[in-house]
Amino acid sequence: MNKIDPNDSIILLMHDVSQLLKKFIDQQTQEQSLTQTQWRALVHILQDEGCKQKVLADRLDIKPISLSRLLDRLETAGWVERRPDPNDRRASCLYLTEKAHPFLNQVKEFGFAARAKALQGISDEETAVFLDILRKMKTNLSRK
Repeated sequence: MNKIDPNDSIILLMHDVSQLLKKFIDQQTQEQSLTQTQWRALVHILQDEGCKQKVLADRLDIKPISLSRLLDRLETAGWVERRPDPNDRRASCLYLTEKAHPFLNQVKEFGFAARAKALQGISDEETAVFLDILRKMKTNLSRK
């Protein structure tokens, strides 16, 4: 069997870049004592406030029981609020508290800094082509 050169593998390179971007943002967010999964949960809730826990678990690719524990910690720390779903008594909808918004503005800035660092030396045209390719890959992989 031929060895795979990690520098020639799209999948391995994408994984490595993803991990490095997460690590960069983790280093910036350490002072808030939030884990990567916790701050990612906050970002996803910001994008879809009022979403159900099941939806968030799917987006984070974690089991509902793990998300429930994570949300317990975020709720206790004052980052999120669970409200009963008006259409389903068994479900809760997720909302951010006022405490979360300034932190998420910082995360947004850290994201801009991470993007700038990652794209150093890459032209706007190359970036546009790269984004187009990534969108097409996402569409291809999302098809059933």
